[in-house]
Amino acid sequence: MNVPVPDLAPAAAELFLLAAACSVLLADLFVRDARRWITLALTQVVLAACAIIVVMTAGSQPQFTFSMMFVDDPLADAPALAEELHVVQFSDIHSGGKHFSPEHFRAAVRSGLALEPEAVLLTGDHCDNSLSAETFALRYRQALKTWKDSLQGYDGPVLFTLGNDDFRHNYQSEPEDLLDAYRAGREVWGDAYYLDEWGNGVAQARPGGFGWVSLNSHIFAAYNRPPQAPAQAERSLAWLESELRRSQGPLVLLCHIPPAWDLYSHSPGWKPQYLK
Repeated sequence: MNVPVPDLAPAAAELFLLAAACSVLLADLFVRDARRWITLALTQVVLAACAIIVVMTAGSQPQFTFSMMFVDDPLADAPALAEELHVVQFSDIHSGGKHFSPEHFRAAVRSGLALEPEAVLLTGDHCDNSLSAETFALRYRQALKTWKDSLQGYDGPVLFTLGNDDFRHNYQSEPEDLLDAYRAGREVWGDAYYLDEWGNGVAQARPGGFGWVSLNSHIFAAYNRPPQAPAQAERSLAWLESELRRSQGPLVLLCHIPPAWDLYSHSPGWKPQYLK
């Protein structure tokens, strides 16, 4: 039986990184603590060499190998060639919830801003909907105001996405809840709030030279049951496809519920029809 030998050139950077990482880890076993800087230096050399390989093998057309299971194209090369980017991400704060600690929250924000990030990412569950539904609208606005007040001294871009706890009914995309979340965002953040009535939007800022697209992923969640949900999902996917087509470069997609296996519920995070 003849087994075809795959073309290794498209995956040269990845193969080199795999071999080099193993070598660095082995070398680290024999480095004393006082000379641990050697491991760091070797790591930096490996990363620099990977960037060089990416530049040398980059092409304008996609290249496939390993039975079409691996693709090398300009979008795949972009992260390796992009400028260095420092961001700070906050997620699942659940402001006002039973586990929320104002003291720990303030400490986390101070620590994050001390890193001087080029952007702050707020990726959902800013509030907590496990308490009274009657007071949710007020509590959600207070949660957004808590964020705005905490970031008052930060002059970089703040990028948003919404989570399932940012709506009155958990995991449910009721139209009135979507609209109230939009109104609250505009009331508190003003023009800095770029999400639309569906919770989707494209940031004007381009940290790292990337486009940043926010998708209200809880519309696609397996638990989302309102009769309007299918139409909402189709419209959001059509909007996302349009943004991807008109993009002139790589995009970063911000979403709270990823289109992958949900370790919390031990099931797919999105409904199967939206994962195709």
